Amino acid sequence: MLAVAGLLGLEEVYAVGGAQAIGAMAFGTESVAAVDKVVGPGNDYVTAAKLEVFGIVGIDAPQGPSEVLVIADAGAFPGRVASDLMAQAEHLSGASAVLLTPSEALISGVEPLLSGEPAEHVTLVLVRDIEQAARISNRYAPEHAHVISDDPASVFEDLDAVGMVALGDFSPVALGDYAAGPSHALPSGGAATWASALGTHDFLARTNYIHFTEEALRELGPHVERLASLEGFENHAASVTTRIEARTARMLEIREEDGA
Repeated sequence: MLAVAGLLGLEEVYAVGGAQAIGAMAFGTESVAAVDKVVGPGNDYVTAAKLEVFGIVGIDAPQGPSEVLVIADAGAFPGRVASDLMAQAEHLSGASAVLLTPSEALISGVEPLLSGEPAEHVTLVLVRDIEQAARISNRYAPEHAHVISDDPASVFEDLDAVGMVALGDFSPVALGDYAAGPSHALPSGGAATWASALGTHDFLARTNYIHFTEEALRELGPHVERLASLEGFENHAASVTTRIEARTARMLEIREEDGA
């Protein structure tokens, strides 16, 4: 991480973590300057802290604890599916690892391979078919989804709310955690219905602007006057009216001067 910071030319790095780090960055301390936005994943306490300071600073989305939803058909290898589930479950503290499959045989093959404390965070679910699994996934909106089937691309097309999708048997989620990218900071807790993976766009603030000509104001202004008056916001309407009336008065003066 420090090597990447060096390559990017970043000069300020703090070795801090946990909920206390979120507070330090949001409010500032003697040694840590306050920031404008806090991003990145964390455990239950970090996520709660981010939500607590939202409004004082910006945040990306709730990120963490870790989640994976594996959608697999009868052709999936039980040992590989079990390792995928255990990989995310070993984050423990609130982690969630769910298998959705229409194959009873796959569930029977996976279950005895789950062991230890991570196994307590794994849920195996028998679904009617892969299509139902996709619908459940969209309701669940997981941080990670891993699709293991003969045609993972077609399943991917049906997934509308998920932080990151790993497609195919040779794409374990751990690749994205450590090497493949594109981002390890993903929305969780259902936030994938409205949030996306952390990216450069999260560090940009957009500014809207309007610039009307006098002619454009005269064309649109009367509609604004009417809408504002209907809402009882007479001063809103007046801010438009005064400009239109000024233009009208000026035109009358010009005509009178021409007539003289």
